[in-house]
Amino acid sequence: MSLIARSANAETFDDLEITQQSYPAGDTEHSYAEYAFTVVNHSAKSSHEVTLFAPREQGYNAGLYRMSRTVTVAAGATVHVSLLQPPLAITGNSVGVTIDGRVSRKTLHGGGFSHMDSASYAGIYGYGGYGGGGSPVTMEFFISNTMNQTDLERSYDAAYPAPASGYSGYGRHSGSTREFIRSDVPTSAWGDQWLAYSRFDAVMVTAPEMSKLTQPAFNALQNYVEVGGSLIVVGDYTPPADWRSTPVRLNAGNTRYFLGFGVVQVIAGDNPGKWNISQWSAVTQIASASAAPYAGVMTVSDANKAMPVIENIGVPVRGLFVLMLLFAVLIGPVNLVVLSRMKRRIWLLWTVPAISFVACAAVFTYNFLAEGWTPHRRAQTITILDQRTHRAATIGWTAFYAPIAPGDGLHFSYDTELIPQIRSANYNEGGQLRGIDWTTDQHLESGWVTSRVPAHFRLRKPHLERQRIAVAVEPDGTLTATNGFTADLRRFYYVHTDGKAYAAEHVAAGAKMNLEPSKMKIASTPESRRMIFGSNWLDSEILYNGENETVPMLGQGEYLAVLDNAIFLEPGLEGAAVRPSTSLVYGITELAPR
Repeated sequence: MSLIARSANAETFDDLEITQQSYPAGDTEHSYAEYAFTVVNHSAKSSHEVTLFAPREQGYNAGLYRMSRTVTVAAGATVHVSLLQPPLAITGNSVGVTIDGRVSRKTLHGGGFSHMDSASYAGIYGYGGYGGGGSPVTMEFFISNTMNQTDLERSYDAAYPAPASGYSGYGRHSGSTREFIRSDVPTSAWGDQWLAYSRFDAVMVTAPEMSKLTQPAFNALQNYVEVGGSLIVVGDYTPPADWRSTPVRLNAGNTRYFLGFGVVQVIAGDNPGKWNISQWSAVTQIASASAAPYAGVMTVSDANKAMPVIENIGVPVRGLFVLMLLFAVLIGPVNLVVLSRMKRRIWLLWTVPAISFVACAAVFTYNFLAEGWTPHRRAQTITILDQRTHRAATIGWTAFYAPIAPGDGLHFSYDTELIPQIRSANYNEGGQLRGIDWTTDQHLESGWVTSRVPAHFRLRKPHLERQRIAVAVEPDGTLTATNGFTADLRRFYYVHTDGKAYAAEHVAAGAKMNLEPSKMKIASTPESRRMIFGSNWLDSEILYNGENETVPMLGQGEYLAVLDNAIFLEPGLEGAAVRPSTSLVYGITELAPR
């Protein structure tokens, strides 16, 4: 089901009727946008294979040249199809349709693709370095259909009279402003994919509308919050018990709940169009924090400096220079002198190409011996795992390097958000074109990893997780923990319900460990997890400083596991050599107070 189920633009293709379900308005600047369709097969006997692809007519110099999805629609069946545009610009105005291998002349979705349109100009994918740079951008609020967009804009602008120029104090950039994107349909028709909400910095609904969400839509919104999003609920709302463990009372009945890396903000009253600056301050604070990680991207070079995927990606200049020098000597003076002494200068006609061929083979062999064929990958993640609910949220980075571009591209799950660290989406800059297919998974096809060029992605992923670490009090009073993860733990820190800290080292997967008292420093606040989301997701010291035994965010019944592998992230590229990298799991055990 789409995020905004706007019925329009139904087209008939023989037995098939395809209806465009949505295109959420708004020129958003990060994450994914959803374009959803419903395909109805009116045939009583025949099934059809249907491929939707965009853009129908290829434009010029876009960052994403194609996104597609193929489904099989059985006779009499109805299938919902979503195309999700990653944070790269698309040129072109429509979606094409292929039925049983034949491309139709009819098209869908004639409204163009505004997602990432201004971002490519604003510097997010053009000139900005991490955490800054680029031109002013916009905080995007997705609001329910009962909210008055005009009143919200007036109220916001009254609170911040000149947000469009100069420093606003609440935006993610100097000069940041706001955009309210209103849903066309009630919350009862909202969609069930969290990625469809990912491009909004905050979602605003009323308390009664929360109760009208379907369970899949509610789960999608919860996923959105757990990986760093902001949910604003207006009115008298009591969140589910799982959300209420970390309430922070603000003022005048306003309460903030921290859920995973994100925030749920409940604001008293029923008319956000009359909010004062204090209420808008609370809202813009969390919305700008959700937007902060997307304020800019690294260049390929800077990303590799921050997280090198292999030790040395430089061209072996010295070795190649020696080879070329030998080639010049052999093909020139040596070849000529030898043939002159043999009185066979005419043989130059075949010895020159033969020596050139041998030289090319030598260069190819040298590169093979220097790097081999094997691609490399590296991942560094931070996961919040609530063992009481089995819900987990992972953020981090992954990177790839291949001597020869992988023919099958990269594969990720449907729920993994990937933010490529590239500059080529800028219209004015050109660059490598990339394609994505959603048929069996999130398949990053050609162009994402090219030969000898590292490719880096920031990522977010909500998921259900059964792996756990079981903490127990033995009959003799000692504390033990059983490593139920699929990887060894380098270090393990735990704070028991009595407030005392414990630790262990080098625990194999499946092993049981005794926890020894630790002198580590503890300072946990509800905002601690949110602070992680505002970091660069690479600096593990915000969670863990092994040298001085500082673990700043553990509460009672909680632990921090330090691993050398990102166990909750799919590899992306099978068969690649893995470079170990510190990953952290912040766990909430069943012993933690609710």
